[in-house]
Amino acid sequence: MKLADKYKPLSLNDVVFPDDDTRNLVTAIAQGKPPDHLILHGPYGTGKSALVDAMINEAELHRKVDVVKRHGSQFDTKSQADNMIAALIKRFSLVPWPCDSRILVIDEVDEMHKVAQQQLCQILDNPMFQTQVIMT
Repeated sequence: MKLADKYKPLSLNDVVFPDDDTRNLVTAIAQGKPPDHLILHGPYGTGKSALVDAMINEAELHRKVDVVKRHGSQFDTKSQADNMIAALIKRFSLVPWPCDSRILVIDEVDEMHKVAQQQLCQILDNPMFQTQVIMT
């Protein structure tokens, strides 16, 4: 087992935050409170994906959550982007919702094809797409 995996935080209580404001913001988002979208940025290896995993674990403690995790490289061609975005829209457009809330996580969002990034922006601007989006 890798050392990083062995000591990876599993809950928000395991995460060391730089200040109380950051802890409160991340906890509020994990509990489904606004803001709806979050972009985590920073150098490679600083724990962005580990923080997202801890946020999802926290969210699942408080409500029934439908989580979709995708890596930016899954959107690296125009056809892949079109297919993946269409599948996400279909999945997150289900009414009635089978859960309390929905979370879309895109890891390494900078690896997405430019078309996919543009399509994602259009989705985020749509008020019918009631899904928390977290990007790293």
